Amino acid sequence: MELKYLSKSNIDDHFKTMAMSLVDVIEKNNAMSELKRIKIENLKQLIVDLEDYRPKSHVKEGKVNLIKYLSHFVEIPIEEHDEIELAQLESEYILSSINNHMHKKGYTAKLVWLWGLLFLLPVDIILWIFIGEYYFYIPIISLPFVIKQIRSEIKAKRSNRLW
Repeated sequence: MELKYLSKSNIDDHFKTMAMSLVDVIEKNNAMSELKRIKIENLKQLIVDLEDYRPKSHVKEGKVNLIKYLSHFVEIPIEEHDEIELAQLESEYILSSINNHMHKKGYTAKLVWLWGLLFLLPVDIILWIFIGEYYFYIPIISLPFVIKQIRSEIKAKRSNRLW
């Protein structure tokens, strides 16, 4: 089935075969170093997880975006893109789907804990200034968040779900 005939109404029937055939074409036409730049193993895992996701109506947009992302690299080789273009394509097509629905499947972005720490550390410092004067203060807000995020990042890395 061609991409122009693929729509949200029939994406569920042909998604996995279409996506895997595009991945095969990309793998044939590019070197392994180029495939690592687009995280081909993560894309294969994403295809499997999008296919198994329930309810299917929630991820139709993500499926269409993933097919568009893969077909882009069939048309234009990976080597013609620099890192900034690859990051823009990834954020446009892939990360929106992951952020909206795939978080409960274990997907996460790299260094989310660092951004959380950046915003939570001032809160802990303010609490330490006011409460630490009277009691021994342990950073109760930022410390559990950072530990939880680092653990989820390690799990996601092991299962090819870290973006």
